[in-house]
Amino acid sequence: MVSAEEWADEQARFASAYLGARAGAERRRVKLRWWSVPNGHRRGGAGKVTVLWSMALGNRFADHDIHVALYPADAPPGASPIVVFTAQPGDLVESQGRATGTVAGRPEPGGALVVETSRGAVLPASVPVAPGEGDPAWSETDGR
Repeated sequence: MVSAEEWADEQARFASAYLGARAGAERRRVKLRWWSVPNGHRRGGAGKVTVLWSMALGNRFADHDIHVALYPADAPPGASPIVVFTAQPGDLVESQGRATGTVAGRPEPGGALVVETSRGAVLPASVPVAPGEGDPAWSETDGR
């Protein structure tokens, strides 16, 4: 597994190239769900590079983070996510929701990626991870 600092370096390079229209990354359609979670994990001490990367993209360590789960475009209700991550602050303004979009990069644990939605780009603030027991299955409604 990639370390948080290694991922942050790769993510910063990928996002910079992608947002500068220089990255020819693979793209695929996805569904996404997001929900608000108290961010107590950040107060416990993230790695310096992760904190600096996050702050460079505008993270001011608010009281809540927005967690994002990505699903295959054809995911039926009840399907498990492909990957889960914390979004950069301000990328998704609603505290919960669902949408369709296009993921560029590597939607896998430890992968560098950007998700394009009708709301704009969603970038990870944390290392994307495999779904856990508490992560929601795909639903056709916004409820968690």
